[in-house]
Amino acid sequence: MGAKLDQIARIINELARKRLNSACHLDHVGAEGKQLSEWVDDQEKLQNIYEDSSKMPVWPINYQILLKFLTTQAVPLLGLTGLGGPILDTIKSLLNILSQSGGG
Repeated sequence: MGAKLDQIARIINELARKRLNSACHLDHVGAEGKQLSEWVDDQEKLQNIYEDSSKMPVWPINYQILLKFLTTQAVPLLGLTGLGGPILDTIKSLLNILSQSGGG
């Protein structure tokens, strides 16, 4: 996805340069005037595609599920490290709150 967005960005940049160059040489507007309007249309379409595509998540993931998974893994790991009961009690109470809100 990133490579395709980079390619679209390069094309947008190329079209913008063409528009700038043709705007600097307005002495022969005839045939280039039509081409200039085509470049503007193409650039606008590509910019819309780029903006819409860049907002799409690259890795679709539910962060609530990830949080629950990581906290359930943290309890045994903290127990192995010997960090003590208060931390484990706090994590267990957080897990209880998450499981109650998830079942809701």
